Amino acid sequence: MPPGDGNSHPAGFFGAPTDRLGRAPVHVFRGPPRLRLANDWPPFAAVGAVLIILILSFVAGTAASVVTLAMSDPSLPRDAVWPQLIALVTAQVVAIALVMLAARFFSDSWIKALALEGAGLRARDYLLALGIMVAAMALFTGIVWLVDPSSMIEDLAPFRVFVRSDAWWLTLIAVGIGAPLMEELIFRGFLLTALAKSRLGFAVSAVVTTVVWTALHASYSPAGLLAVFLVGLYLSWLVWRTGSLRVAIFCHATYNLGVVLLLMFVEIPGAATAG
Repeated sequence: MPPGDGNSHPAGFFGAPTDRLGRAPVHVFRGPPRLRLANDWPPFAAVGAVLIILILSFVAGTAASVVTLAMSDPSLPRDAVWPQLIALVTAQVVAIALVMLAARFFSDSWIKALALEGAGLRARDYLLALGIMVAAMALFTGIVWLVDPSSMIEDLAPFRVFVRSDAWWLTLIAVGIGAPLMEELIFRGFLLTALAKSRLGFAVSAVVTTVVWTALHASYSPAGLLAVFLVGLYLSWLVWRTGSLRVAIFCHATYNLGVVLLLMFVEIPGAATAG
């Protein structure tokens, strides 16, 4: 199919997109998958676009941090929390804007290209998807806590610094809204849907994009990286099953907000002195 013809393709889990229609009502477990690929970016071009988006957003975030430090009162103690959070939010805003612009480049609708349509989705679909994710992560977290609690404490310690600072509200925005939106739009909305139309198929593309997404969390412990990887695969599967990135964004954002609120109001043994 030539780029930009405005048509979408049903996505097969293995191999190239199939010709199965998949128009049954949305259900997380029953019925055919509903994902219809409308992102016409060539795979290699999409990879390059993602790399450029990440670089430009990093540069924008760094510039925002430098400006924030330059404008701060030199007579006051310099707090690294505000510059870091401002840099993070700036990078997120720039990345979100750029990926929306990129999605529009080869499509007449960036909403369709990024799989942001939500027709047929019901509240119970969102809640079921979230419930499964929370239950699985609770089990995983419990096992890690029993085997190696120090790794979990080390992963959570940096976030605790942010949520216990006077910039707690900006932390909520950056971690609970900005990060899920940026990461889902770039990796599962843009990159995954572009790669899935290639010979890789959806399953291999999901693994590839999840590996790249996990690499962005390189500072985490091995257990933390495994958790990120498993969550990424699950969110990719949700996109394939429901046909909408909205469910993945909802689950990602709700989970992140839950972690932030937990760190705000619950004392985790050892987290106060870790890092």
